[in-house]
Amino acid sequence: MLLEVICGRVAVDRRLEYEEMSLANWVRRCIEKSRVNEIIDPTLSCQIDDGCMEKFMEIAYDCLLDEGIRHPTMGDVVTRLEFALNLQDNVEDPTIEALSLTLH
Repeated sequence: MLLEVICGRVAVDRRLEYEEMSLANWVRRCIEKSRVNEIIDPTLSCQIDDGCMEKFMEIAYDCLLDEGIRHPTMGDVVTRLEFALNLQDNVEDPTIEALSLTLH
């Protein structure tokens, strides 16, 4: 589900070329080839902080790993999503930004 939101497309789209038909497989290949910018929905890229998006992508990628034993637990996913959202909230909060500038 997270990938569908990040990429702005459905899990399986039979109208696409075979290599891109499966969202999970396409995303995995793009990440492994360091082409993450190709998969992010352009409407999100300007609204979500890069650090936050990076965390979202790490979570999604970990959930795609071939070996199920290596998948994060649901509790781990929730904790990591909360962390990513906190990154976004800190960027959006001008008070925190001002405090950060003052401390450096």
